[in-house]
Amino acid sequence: MEVKKSLNNEEVKTPGQVQDIRKKKTIIGANVIIMILISIAIFVFASYINDRNYYRFDFTASGKYTLSSKTKNTKKPRSTGFYNLTTGT
Repeated sequence: MEVKKSLNNEEVKTPGQVQDIRKKKTIIGANVIIMILISIAIFVFASYINDRNYYRFDFTASGKYTLSSKTKNTKKPRSTGFYNLTTGT
């Protein structure tokens, strides 16, 4: 099979070959866009999970930043609202 070459020594492509190349480039471009969107979705999901389940670890040998058991057992204060008896608001 003989390959035709142009004046600058490049292979001459038929219209069918050009369409095949365009299809391949379109498929590759679509694949790149899909992978970028999947990566963004994974990052957003991981950030959402991390935000909802925040926990801090203390890896110091002396436990410098660890709360005592007495502090851990205290209850969180309830939010308090103030009511004005004279105006009713």
